[in-house]
Amino acid sequence: MPGLFIQDLYKILLKKLVYFFIMTSTVLEDKTSINDSNPIIRAILPYQVLHLASKFASKDDSKHILQYINCYKIASKEPSISDSIVIESTNGHYLFRWVGKVNDYYEFPYDNSILIHKDHFNKSDIKATNVDFYNDNTFQVWHATNKSFSTYEKAYGTYPNLEQLIPDKLDCTPGDGISFNSQYLGLYFNAIQKYQSNNKVSTLFSNKPTTPVIIKSELDFNRLEGTEVTFLIMPVLKRK
Repeated sequence: MPGLFIQDLYKILLKKLVYFFIMTSTVLEDKTSINDSNPIIRAILPYQVLHLASKFASKDDSKHILQYINCYKIASKEPSISDSIVIESTNGHYLFRWVGKVNDYYEFPYDNSILIHKDHFNKSDIKATNVDFYNDNTFQVWHATNKSFSTYEKAYGTYPNLEQLIPDKLDCTPGDGISFNSQYLGLYFNAIQKYQSNNKVSTLFSNKPTTPVIIKSELDFNRLEGTEVTFLIMPVLKRK
């Protein structure tokens, strides 16, 4: 008899646990953020671009701030032109940068930048679309049929101004051979190839063998077809 009683008790507890997890999941889906019932959206950004940016952030713990992806808005000076959104990352040897327009899917009402650690987006998810960032340091990723919530830590430090590293003018007249670190080039092209269809290309721009080289690639993401990303790499100086 004691054995039957324990079995019945186990079944009751199991039913309650199942009910608890179902209800918890349902409540979570109805919420808009983990910590706040009425959070403020700071930005809505494309998941695939954040994932790509995570590939080029530093893996070196000593380069603390370079382990983060930097996201911010460039306000348009013309009322008829949409604001631009920038997502960028670097490890100090190369940099990745995407500039896109605010549209029906992506926006950036927050006036400051958002720094988020690369590890939050190191997983490839081709079905993911938007990422909503909230003022309570939470974000949610929208998938094809559901959404998932996460928290992210606040970053302390000043992110370098990557825009100033990109040459204003690219003459494409190097006058001599340009040498590269093959590992860096391989990292870039391996990362973008699944987003680049057969009719899309990457174009290289340069000045001299001693100045930064820019590679621009046209890629297709969810809700972002034919968008352009920029990769900057410093040439390797060969001693003669």
